[in-house]
Amino acid sequence: MPEVLPANMWAYQIANACYFLSYVQWNQVYLRFVLTVGCIFFVIWGFLGLDNQVDIIIWNFGQACINLIHWILMVRKKIVFNFGDPAEGLYQNVFKNVYSRYEFKLLLHRCIKIVEYKSASSQILKAGNDFDTIAILGVVHPDTKVQLKVETPGSEAVVSENMESYSWLGVIDYMNLLEGKKESRDYEQICNISVTITDIVQPLNVFKIDIKKMEKLFRIQTHGMAIQNGMYAKMLDFVGSFIVSLDLEFIEAKRNYFSVMNDNDNEE
Repeated sequence: MPEVLPANMWAYQIANACYFLSYVQWNQVYLRFVLTVGCIFFVIWGFLGLDNQVDIIIWNFGQACINLIHWILMVRKKIVFNFGDPAEGLYQNVFKNVYSRYEFKLLLHRCIKIVEYKSASSQILKAGNDFDTIAILGVVHPDTKVQLKVETPGSEAVVSENMESYSWLGVIDYMNLLEGKKESRDYEQICNISVTITDIVQPLNVFKIDIKKMEKLFRIQTHGMAIQNGMYAKMLDFVGSFIVSLDLEFIEAKRNYFSVMNDNDNEE
């Protein structure tokens, strides 16, 4: 009859218990944690139970380090923190549904410059300059007027006299830039819009996104695609809604015009 050996030392039992728990974990944070603890106890077992068994100690120490690094990175992404005004307002009103707070933190710290405007006639974007910035308005006071004007060679047209809070500026220019780069890597886009504060009641914060820094952020292996897709989604969403609102304004103006004409005909 084979001899029954006594149970191994306590460190070995704890290590295997952690490995057992890892097989029933769905949550990646808990999974990495129990694997890290299990590897650490295997290292202890290698020292105390096997008289410094070098290969067990080295292999498990290496695995513990890898799992610990992954666990720390995952926990960092779970931490909920407040960006403070005015950046918190930008996150809540624009990016909350497409970015985690960790992803938005990368975008904010690496690409976005917050500029405060306090006087009328301040120009947020100027037509004719090299296009290098997408701007997002902050909270616009009801009595503050922000004019958006499209300028092309030989003509100009005022698109809006009263841009709303969290409006995007320069998205069409950016889309043109992407299309141009498909044809030529040396393509340069000129800014076709002028954005000017014509009347101001309280300071206006504007979030200016550096195009080149943003595109570098897109290339980060772990979060680049998520940040890129989220940015494009918000751009297209705003442009679509803006165009629809302009169409509705045109339809309403047309309806009012014909209503006045009909009233005049009835009076006659």
